[in-house]
Amino acid sequence: MISVPEAQARIVEAVSPFPGQALALAEAWGRVLTKPIDASIPSPVFDNSAMDGYALRAADTAAAGPGAPVSLFVAATVPAGICLKSPLKPGEAMRIFTGAKIPEGADAVVRQEDVERAGEAIRLSRPVSGGENIRRRGEELEIGAEVLGPGRPLQAAALALLAGFGLERVEVHAAPRVGILVTGSELVPPGAPLEPAQIHESNSFGLSAALQELGLVPAFAERCRDRREDLQWALSEGLQRADFLIVTGGVSVGDFDFVKEAAADAGVREVFWKVRQKPGKPIYFGTTSEGKCLFGLPGNPASALVCFYEYVRPALLRALGARELFLPALRLPLAQGLKKKPGLRHFLKARADLGGAAPSLHILEGQGSHLMRSFAAANALAVLPEEGESWAAGDLVEAHLLPSIFQAWRGG
Repeated sequence: MISVPEAQARIVEAVSPFPGQALALAEAWGRVLTKPIDASIPSPVFDNSAMDGYALRAADTAAAGPGAPVSLFVAATVPAGICLKSPLKPGEAMRIFTGAKIPEGADAVVRQEDVERAGEAIRLSRPVSGGENIRRRGEELEIGAEVLGPGRPLQAAALALLAGFGLERVEVHAAPRVGILVTGSELVPPGAPLEPAQIHESNSFGLSAALQELGLVPAFAERCRDRREDLQWALSEGLQRADFLIVTGGVSVGDFDFVKEAAADAGVREVFWKVRQKPGKPIYFGTTSEGKCLFGLPGNPASALVCFYEYVRPALLRALGARELFLPALRLPLAQGLKKKPGLRHFLKARADLGGAAPSLHILEGQGSHLMRSFAAANALAVLPEEGESWAAGDLVEAHLLPSIFQAWRGG
């Protein structure tokens, strides 16, 4: 058995970023740039108004005061998308709207709330400063400046940023093909009636959703009976169709646990088997001569998900070209005391409360590797080191924050 850090290091060493491919921007969510993107245009592209109001010359308002308003003739209207050819003359103002190009001759914009409209003129009772309410050309980025660098998955704001610079396509690391193979003769799909000694298969649904959190869709998700011949064929065939094959069940030492042997029969080289952790101790990882990866995860659904987040997810992010591979980690005070036996690193389903003045980590009831109700309520994994035995309430413990579209709403 090896330690968790050693297992993670071996996985990272075995996986390389995938080559680049050009994708339409609309298809690039979650993908990672292969190289920096530099600005081909400035941002903003031109001086524009930050407010609905009136473009004017600041010097024309210098004498304005509460008892001595200044009047300016409104010579034109400047909506967004229109470039007026006529310059602004002294003593004039132009009605302007947010995002509209600042007309030639103007050097400030006064908010519409700060003026009194009187027919075709406006009256101001305060001086306006030069540059007021104007977004300057290139104030965010000049031509040639780096817009985005490689290594981070493209999320909503990044895609909007790139679109604003006129990019239609981007070069990103290709996505790996990921297959899921769920083993177990006792498994039947949801919706099927249960015969005695049967259970509904759930791992493919949890793992498929976890892949989608990375912007990946499984190439296939299939079931296999607990027969060595069937499993060997399924592994060989699955590795032809996928770059990463995730197998659940069959990795322990039972009479019907054949993944390790079937993997060897299929030409997979074992990188490690068994890690000093709970849950998920019998996790298996191997590679083929073509660089494909096989993960053997425990069949219990909580164990499978823990191993996905701690091992499979970092490997996939590495293939996608990401620089940050592991779950975000914080040290948080425990809400209650804990005890465990030394010798294994424990991953406990937990709730990280980050919304108040005093953040805390609550260990949830139902820590069994077969119990999923507590996992559904969790937004973090509490990580207890191998040799630790007891922790008091208030002690700091490492917490790995789980991805969740509801994390902010739920206070995570």
